[in-house]
Formats: sequence, structure tokens, C-alpha cells
Amino acid sequence: MSKKDRVKTKLDLLKSLILGFMTALFGVGGYTFANRNELYLIDYATIGIVSCILVGLICWCGFSFKKELDKLEKMK
Repeated sequence: MSKKDRVKTKLDLLKSLILGFMTALFGVGGYTFANRNELYLIDYATIGIVSCILVGLICWCGFSFKKELDKLEKMK
């Protein structure tokens, strides 16, 4: 496997991770909206923490994606 193929594979993995984390974030939002009348304060706190973690993971994947894309552009 050449270095270009390895970088392309890593870019595909990062795209998949971003999509998965965004789906999870929308799922958390949908759960919160559907059960907003039955949730307690601890539930909202947990949802907030999980949402922050998911947003952080999405940002990390985005920055890693940009770094790998720059690396691929330098190889060409």
C-alpha cells in the first residue's frame, strides 16, 4: 500500500467517523426533543455532556481530515 493510498483510506475513515458522530448528535437531539417533558435535570446534564463530547469529536475529526488532506496535496 502506497502512502497516497494510506492517506486516502484515512480520509475515508475520518469522513465515516464524522458522519457517524453527526448521526449520534442528531439522535441525542431527537431523543431530547421527543422526551422533553419527562426528563429530569440529571438527564439534561448528561445530554449536555454527551453533546459536548460529540461536538469535540466532530471537530477533532474535521481538523484531522484537513491535516490529512493537506498531506495528500503535498504528495501530488
